[in-house]
Amino acid sequence: MGSEKIAIQNFTLDYYRINTLVVGSGVAALNAAVSLHAMGQEDILIATTQWGGGTSNNAGSDKQTYYKLSLSGNEPDSVPDMARDLFEGKCMHGDIALCEAQGSVQSFFNLVNLGVEFPHDKYGSWAGYKTDHDPRSRATSAVPYTSRRMFEALAGEVKKRNIEVLDNHQCVALLTDKTGSKVLGALAINKAEKDYTRAFVLFNSTNVILGTGGPGGIYDKSVYPLSQNGSIGMAFTAGATGQNLTESQFGIASVKFRWNLSGSYQQVISRYISNDYSPIGDKEFFNETGKITNDTLSLALKWKNSVKSSFNKKYLAEIQKRMSESGGLIRNRQMVEDSSKQAAKLLNRLPDEIGADSVTEMADAFSLIDNCISHFIYLSAIRVYIEKGGRSRGSYIIMDGSKQGSPTAHESIWKQELCIYDREIEKKILEVTFRSGSLKINLADVREIPKQDLWFERVWKEYIEDIYFDC
Repeated sequence: MGSEKIAIQNFTLDYYRINTLVVGSGVAALNAAVSLHAMGQEDILIATTQWGGGTSNNAGSDKQTYYKLSLSGNEPDSVPDMARDLFEGKCMHGDIALCEAQGSVQSFFNLVNLGVEFPHDKYGSWAGYKTDHDPRSRATSAVPYTSRRMFEALAGEVKKRNIEVLDNHQCVALLTDKTGSKVLGALAINKAEKDYTRAFVLFNSTNVILGTGGPGGIYDKSVYPLSQNGSIGMAFTAGATGQNLTESQFGIASVKFRWNLSGSYQQVISRYISNDYSPIGDKEFFNETGKITNDTLSLALKWKNSVKSSFNKKYLAEIQKRMSESGGLIRNRQMVEDSSKQAAKLLNRLPDEIGADSVTEMADAFSLIDNCISHFIYLSAIRVYIEKGGRSRGSYIIMDGSKQGSPTAHESIWKQELCIYDREIEKKILEVTFRSGSLKINLADVREIPKQDLWFERVWKEYIEDIYFDC
């Protein structure tokens, strides 16, 4: 890892060259950092807006559930069975379902070895219970607040391994090459810095792992804790493809401890691949990423000392209200269509109507843009799903648009059959990309669960020759 100070426009930036930048400090981000470090990749840096501020350390209930392959009891379970159960939800590719099922045991024992206290009996049998769409007892819990215990264990391992953490560093842009096909680094704001001309931080990184969680900032009534904002818009701006955004988490929320308010929580990352490549040279890095960096810094200059900063909270409230009313539990077709149009209009004019009077407000302004992009894309996905005949699913009810507001208890909307997937839109995975301000929707065929040939001699040969990813 190397670092120095560089000058761009009117700014003095801290400039880091690293192999892997991990953005975020929830369990997914920390597990990525710890796993890579255990594999021998020590050139790692974690950049986080608020250490421990994400969902995993700030949410939970009496029995927050961790979902994995069943490891005890008389009821048989297997990787193919679990993969099929995950796949039956119709929103997941089969190869991903297989990887999650196969990797769930390894990920579970990784947490056990780090000290997360999942219960077992005197024989070492890991107790479980049944939960959502679970025909077997795959659920377990480190009662209470499972994800908080996961965060604490992983945070302790990060400290033990001396992995460097930059706290109060909010990433505001992912830096890609000129074609937009590869992420080469990131630009962040050091919120602890008072001078906005010295607050920006530049990362030249071979790998970037984005672990900032779900889009908590776009909802008014939300399952996410207040400290969870997310940075989905930043990922879309960099060229990421979103899948199944119609199924995003918004759900039940409680600000107090409540019994039996638990949902399935699964954190399965089956494998990380590390490489030994160093970051690209400075000249090539600045040549490839210069436009994004300069455009972002120019936006900061535009917002600085603007009286428009007083409008920031108003626009955030507008975004959250629109998303909760149109993208929540009850989805009215006409409201979704209107909200999608309103979101597009706000996105076009928002950069000219907000400002910042401090470094903190500058970071908040970038978050506002991120949330505006996110809510526009999510509402657009919901709109397309409904327009193409998509019906109610388990997490939301779709109304036909002939009436406004929520249905009464006696209306026929409640008599619909859920979990029927016989229409074209319901048998596809809805993909969304957002490039240069243009939205593209694609309906992708669902990949089936792969048929595996697990003949030992062949698998062993491919493994020791390190060619199994190519097979």
